[in-house]
Amino acid sequence: MALDAIKAPHYRLTVAADALRPSDNDEIINVGAEFAFSELAFFRAGYKSLFREDSEEGPTFGVGVKYKVGGIGYHCDYTFADFGLFENIQMFSLGISF
Repeated sequence: MALDAIKAPHYRLTVAADALRPSDNDEIINVGAEFAFSELAFFRAGYKSLFREDSEEGPTFGVGVKYKVGGIGYHCDYTFADFGLFENIQMFSLGISF
């Protein structure tokens, strides 16, 4: 579930949480937040598998930009995740929307 905790003309703060109850393990809670400036620049942070003692996952951080040119949207995102045994995972994505 997500909620715009702050919504102003030039910025927005969205917070989100979800919960999972797998049949073969303990419950999992994930939380996160996104700060958007003019729907152009985005800053994100979260925590995966909150309260799970044996979790390999943990804090996540990200940044992104999004813009439109001639009716076509472009976006670029970078994400960093602490993944325990696999250490630090870094992801980069580019996208186009019509």
